[in-house]
Amino acid sequence: MSGFIPRRNIYVHVRRGGKTLANTRLGKGDARCGRLSTKQRRIPGVRASRLRSGSYDIYVDNKPTFSRTQRPQFQSRVTIFTTFR
Repeated sequence: MSGFIPRRNIYVHVRRGGKTLANTRLGKGDARCGRLSTKQRRIPGVRASRLRSGSYDIYVDNKPTFSRTQRPQFQSRVTIFTTFR
């Protein structure tokens, strides 16, 4: 991800059903373009025991709490499926 405010913390906000489940700090953007590269094992801030099938909205920005009007902001949607064998 890039294009965030340089040398500032970058946060990820996880929402589902109109409610915020987690606000997690990912790290600081680099000095030139606010770029951050990180790997996450699962949806950040959501424990495996709370993870359910359905859609999760992911927002990444420089603010510690969620705001739909925050700019710049990256938005994505992740869908978790349940597979029966």
